Amino acid sequence: SADNVVLEFEMPETLAPYIAEKGSVSVTGISLTVVSVTSRTFSVSVIPHTLSVTTLQDKRPGDVVNLEVDMIARYLERLTQFGYDGKLTEEKIQKMGFE
Repeated sequence: SADNVVLEFEMPETLAPYIAEKGSVSVTGISLTVVSVTSRTFSVSVIPHTLSVTTLQDKRPGDVVNLEVDMIARYLERLTQFGYDGKLTEEKIQKMGFE
């Protein structure tokens, strides 16, 4: 919508693999949809209502914010670290840190 506000955030390189266009990211506890992403930044489009009822309205360029990435992306990376081939065994589950 034309009334939406696009906000761009810098991110640490370590988070870049977990942030994808149309994916979710939490900024200061507010779950938002990513509209664009580069290797160092991502942007979200915020509707006026969300902006007016959250702390995003108080943020200024350069402010530090808390970023949390999509849990599914983190789980997928964890699975690929252990060579997940689509088949779970008790041994594989234990290697992933589960009992």
